[in-house]
Amino acid sequence: MSVIEKDEENLNTIEELYLFDAILFENTVLIIDDMEYSICYVAFEKIYDIVMQDRKHTHIISYEEAKELTPLQQEYFNMLQGEIKTDEHGNKVECVSHSIEYVF
Repeated sequence: MSVIEKDEENLNTIEELYLFDAILFENTVLIIDDMEYSICYVAFEKIYDIVMQDRKHTHIISYEEAKELTPLQQEYFNMLQGEIKTDEHGNKVECVSHSIEYVF
């Protein structure tokens, strides 16, 4: 198993990995205020695990599984490592990691 970070330089490589069905997991970790927000796509089950955690007190606020993401979750999931933006609610969102685990 190998890991690649999703950034501008690796987009073409990642597209090829999806074409060859080599992706195992794709995980985005975001910081939004005092929360850590994680969206993990589990390719072999075609499901997303979505976790919101309080960074200060290190406890899970919410956990859900979803077959599809909401438009806002999709926007978050598509962020590249190191990207910072303001979402539709005025929150500053920072993508601290966007990694992809694959076999090839």
